[in-house]
Amino acid sequence: MAVIREETPADHDAIRKVSQLAFEGEAEAQLVDRLRSDGAVVVSLVAVEERSIVGHILFSDLLIETEHAVLHAVSLAPMAVIPQCQR
Repeated sequence: MAVIREETPADHDAIRKVSQLAFEGEAEAQLVDRLRSDGAVVVSLVAVEERSIVGHILFSDLLIETEHAVLHAVSLAPMAVIPQCQR
């Protein structure tokens, strides 16, 4: 059974690998890096099984601009799970 916990800086390389495997490329891993460097991360969680990170989910700040106001919201993206643990 997976344990869910907040990410730590020591998890960044493993999170990058999970994103690369789940999405078969770099785009989502680069998105995570960019959200971190922009200070936009609200919550970043990892799923750990047998001491290995098998999943990652990130929530970030999102501004929604309307003609009357700017609304503060939270966006969920990306959510990544290694292929052998999907479904």
